[in-house]
Amino acid sequence: MSHSHINTHTDPSAPRTQAQLESAVAHHASTVDHVQQDIDLCVNLQSRLQTERAALNSGVVAHLMHWRTTSEIDLHLKEITAKKADRESMLIEAKASLDKATQELEDHQRRFGGDERA
Repeated sequence: MSHSHINTHTDPSAPRTQAQLESAVAHHASTVDHVQQDIDLCVNLQSRLQTERAALNSGVVAHLMHWRTTSEIDLHLKEITAKKADRESMLIEAKASLDKATQELEDHQRRFGGDERA
C-alpha cells in the first residue's frame, strides 16, 4: 500500500500517552482559535469596505480624493471574500481535528482513568 501524501498521523496501533493526547487537543484548539480570529478579521474588513463603498456611491465622500475608487474596493472585497471562504473551510477541518483529538483523549481517560502519567 503506497502513500502518495505524507501521513501526519501516528500509527493508530501505537499507544499514546495522556500528555500526547492533551497536547494534540491543545494544538487543535489553538488552530481553531487562530482560524476563527482570521475569519472575524475578514468579516470586520468586509463590513468596513462595504460601508466605504456605500458612502462613495451615495456621493457623500466624492470630494475626498484619498478614498479608493469603487473598483478598487470591489477588488479588495473579492480578495477578502476568497480569504474568508478559505479560512471557513480550514475552520471546518480544524474543528473536525479538534473533535477527533478530544474523543481520543476522552476514550483514553475512560480506559485508563485519566491518572496515567507520561
